[in-house]
Amino acid sequence: RKLLEERYLFYQALNAFTEELYISYPKADEKKEFIVSDFLKSLEKIVEIKPLDLEEFKNKIFTVNEFYSEVDSLPYAEIQQLNDEQQQRVNSIHKIRERLSKRNKNEADDEFSGFITRTELLKNLQNRNKEKYFSITELETFAKCPYKYFLSNILDLYEEEEVEEDVTRKEIGLLLHRILQRFFSKLKNEKRQFYAELDSKKDELYAELILIAKDEVEKIKTVNPYFFLVEEYFLGSEKVKSALESFLQYEQENEVRINPFEFEKYLQVELNTVDGEAIRLRGKIDRIDFDEKTKSIRVIDYKTGAYLPSAQDIADNVSLQMPLYLKMCEKAFEDQFKKITLSDSIFLQIKKEAAKYKINELSLRRMLKAKSNDEFISAVNEKLDEVKTMISAIASGKFNLTNLKNYEYRICRNCNFSPVCRVNSVAQS
Repeated sequence: RKLLEERYLFYQALNAFTEELYISYPKADEKKEFIVSDFLKSLEKIVEIKPLDLEEFKNKIFTVNEFYSEVDSLPYAEIQQLNDEQQQRVNSIHKIRERLSKRNKNEADDEFSGFITRTELLKNLQNRNKEKYFSITELETFAKCPYKYFLSNILDLYEEEEVEEDVTRKEIGLLLHRILQRFFSKLKNEKRQFYAELDSKKDELYAELILIAKDEVEKIKTVNPYFFLVEEYFLGSEKVKSALESFLQYEQENEVRINPFEFEKYLQVELNTVDGEAIRLRGKIDRIDFDEKTKSIRVIDYKTGAYLPSAQDIADNVSLQMPLYLKMCEKAFEDQFKKITLSDSIFLQIKKEAAKYKINELSLRRMLKAKSNDEFISAVNEKLDEVKTMISAIASGKFNLTNLKNYEYRICRNCNFSPVCRVNSVAQS
């Protein structure tokens, strides 16, 4: 019955044309060869079928869309013979191509390159940012790619996160933060000296830390067959010592000892640049260390992922946490401690290597190659001026594509917005 229905539809198609009928069929799909339909074989028995010469189609246009796609190659005299509606469409096509050309060059400071020029839209942007406290993450997004910032922070577009049954690296990071926050907060509330106890009774201190870890791990325990990897990370196993044990070992061997002071501290501050302009920033800092004798302050940020920023990332403002968190701490505690010295900003990466977890330290002071404290402070302050320029660009509606060096690998490779971005067409042009 299905075959009869198809044959009838074919018969209707044969009788529906008014002038000429063209019938085609694919010979193959990649490596798979197709068989001609029995309908066509039956048709050949009753009518003469003339094979077409492809050369006849070289200079012919069969559809309206083909006509408009080839409009540039048409003689001027033929275009003049078009009716008004067709000529309007031709003019529209020329305008569209001109816009695409400008967008692909990505050079002009106009709307074709991602710059907002309409007065009312700019006014809305400026009002929106007037009293806004910027997070470090969104400023880093703008530094990576202003267009991505526009999509995610102005249009509020986002990609739906897939539900994962496994515990993700992000969740492991959050769990690590909670464990260390509880541990250090307990020591602070009990007025205990972390480094003193680390030297005198490290085993007891580790047992305390593991007890907190067991409690936190138990809260998120699942029946997932791979959950033992989470337990191994925090609690260790017969073959692998825990990341927390490696963390305490790192702290014991650390030559620069500044007492842990605040943990998971949320700050919202207003900083002033050299020229007196205000910059409003907000963010949560994993750990703030403070030495009451020297008034030195140090920022610690824990990393559980594989990526650590490079010196080039710091220079390009792709990574701003280290310098800006230091300045935010300086401002937040200036009334409490008067004169504060900026010691350093540290990323601590906890990474598994072979049968143990290794702690990799990344120091802002070393990355900036500061030979003196004055050089270090000057370099950190320079970042404030660069952030001021970025915030001004946001308020001015400058949302062009990224122009950072090696953006294909550093910025675009894992971008969720690639389906709606013209960066590939710009690169090709």
